Amino acid sequence: MEEINSNFLGYFQTDNPYYMIGLKSRAYPYITGTKVSEDGIPIHIYGELYSIQRSDLRTFDALEGCPTNYVRRYEAIHLEKRINTEKTTKTYAYLYVLENTELLEGIKHNFTKRFMNIHSGDWVKYIEEGVS
Repeated sequence: MEEINSNFLGYFQTDNPYYMIGLKSRAYPYITGTKVSEDGIPIHIYGELYSIQRSDLRTFDALEGCPTNYVRRYEAIHLEKRINTEKTTKTYAYLYVLENTELLEGIKHNFTKRFMNIHSGDWVKYIEEGVS
């Protein structure tokens, strides 16, 4: 985000629930609408929201492997400040959601060995505290 002209807008929570899956190596998370393990539960995803130039969407699409691995969805979210989470603003933003059937099958097949559910829906919290 530092390499492009972006502005931090705050923290958000998705309106719709997803499954959040993380690599046990803590390399990066996936969000998907597909249940890939028996103990998976759909949860609201928490994250940071940035405004970027429309021309930078191609850079992010390439980084995320869109549309091959991920689909960029325009979703309803609630923008909030973590200091005062009682005040939220509903808005819309792009999310990258894993929908590649082959990748999802690979995750299902290797789930217990390489992956875990992030039940908090908050990747940063998971990384900082090791909490899922």
